[in-house]
Amino acid sequence: LALFLPVFIGFVGLTVDLGILYTAKFQLQNAADSAALAGTNELAIDSNGDNIAEANYEGARNTAISLTESNEMLNHKLLWSGNDIFEAGKWDNQIEDFSSVGYTSDPKGLDGSSVFLTRPIKTFFIKIFNIPEVQMSAKSISFVGCAGNGTRADLPIAINKAKLITPFELIVFNSENEENGQYTSFDIWPCNTSTIMPFIYG
Repeated sequence: LALFLPVFIGFVGLTVDLGILYTAKFQLQNAADSAALAGTNELAIDSNGDNIAEANYEGARNTAISLTESNEMLNHKLLWSGNDIFEAGKWDNQIEDFSSVGYTSDPKGLDGSSVFLTRPIKTFFIKIFNIPEVQMSAKSISFVGCAGNGTRADLPIAINKAKLITPFELIVFNSENEENGQYTSFDIWPCNTSTIMPFIYG
């Protein structure tokens, strides 16, 4: 019994600590996800009201930090630390990867953000096996992408306001001409019906 007791305590402690670590990982990942989404949403702004996009790198970073700190992990408020990383950049649909561009004033260079969070989690029982804490990390990437099934489309889609005055009219989107929409149907050439339809119904 004396020989078995440490082993039994070790298994019980491992079960308890694994449950705590799983919860911490879930909560940290949730914080990273919400921070990345919020940051991406703030990457481009129209501060002058002139319908011209402006890069908002610092604003996006501050929003990501704010969202991180609105979350909790194991009943403790998450505070942005020096080891946490916010990056903004471009998402490449071809290779399905994110690349950071650093600070930029060009809104065309920003369509996604990445948030990396890391925290040490103190253990309770397995510390007797010289494991006082476990380093937990979570990373999330968010980018401005297409709705629907992911098929390529000519986005962003812009429609002249005058085209929307008459109700129940159909608009065809062209990728071959300069206009952004014309008063006709999806069946009149040239139109990219097969490309646009999945996004409309998606």
